[in-house]
Amino acid sequence: MSPFEVHAPRPSGRRSGPPKITITNAARLGLSISAWKLLGSPDHVELLYDGENYLVALRKLDDPGPTSYKIHHYPKNANQVVAESFLKHNNIEARGRRFPAVMQGDLLVFDIWGQSEKASRKRRPPSSPPERRFIERPQLRVVNDQ
Repeated sequence: MSPFEVHAPRPSGRRSGPPKITITNAARLGLSISAWKLLGSPDHVELLYDGENYLVALRKLDDPGPTSYKIHHYPKNANQVVAESFLKHNNIEARGRRFPAVMQGDLLVFDIWGQSEKASRKRRPPSSPPERRFIERPQLRVVNDQ
């Protein structure tokens, strides 16, 4: 028997966690990876609002149309919908908050008056610039052939 142990690497990327929707300060709806997958990994969605119960819903669309919003995919697990006009039209002032989301039929729903948490990006402290090292260049000899 070999004394070596096999190392199983962790999957790359962040863990997805429970489905959450963030209303960013830039008036975008950010979908966590698990929320995006729960919705069926769409490229376009419809945004719906229930004004009586203060619920916002996203519905997957297979094809873009006049009521569709495009989901923009960014490298570090960000899926965002530009929702400024939707938020303004419905007087939703919950920017900078993150909400748990649940599926209700074909809708991914979150309650803007329900449980939420402050959405903050974990920013790394600025690192010091890399140390500059200078390499001496060899002296070139100029040869004059006359």
